[in-house]
Amino acid sequence: SGMEALLNAALPMAKAFTTFLGSPGGAPLKDVRISRFDGVGTTSGDVGTLLYRVSEDPKQDVAVVFLGGRKFVLQDDCRLVVMLNSEDSATTFRLENKGQEVSAGGNFGNDVEVLGKFCETFREETYYLRLLLLSDWPVLIFRAYPNPWEVYLEALDGDVVRLFGRSRKPRPEEILQEIAKYEEENGITNADKMAKIQR
Repeated sequence: SGMEALLNAALPMAKAFTTFLGSPGGAPLKDVRISRFDGVGTTSGDVGTLLYRVSEDPKQDVAVVFLGGRKFVLQDDCRLVVMLNSEDSATTFRLENKGQEVSAGGNFGNDVEVLGKFCETFREETYYLRLLLLSDWPVLIFRAYPNPWEVYLEALDGDVVRLFGRSRKPRPEEILQEIAKYEEENGITNADKMAKIQR
């Protein structure tokens, strides 16, 4: 299915992420074990992968559950969850929307309530890294808690420029406003941006 294809395509990135989760100066890596599962059921369309980083010191082992969708959060269990790029998953959702993405159809709104509770519990995004294209600029949004949110873009000369920082997650329209301001302050035209793209 499309969800499985997404999961398979992203698996090398998830494995690399899991490999480098070790503490600086910590126990060396022995292995990364990978196990596929479908914990919700074959009709849900959700599939996942458990990646387990085995260290020479078992206290430093790390488990990463890599999921293609959001059904896993609708189960009201007590568990530690680390979400990676839920905004880019096959069934995308954003924590700040509090589950409203699933308001149409499905379980008569009960999923919205459970997902909203989940989003409230995990509302603080501790590590965030996203690259996107806005107004013909490669833009990077970054946050490492407790530091502020930062937005960078790749300038015409290829250097990375810090566009701005905020205490809360920036919305796309805010980033576009800052880009327009940057272009105006630096006298950048659409022709300049097109020339950069064509290089």
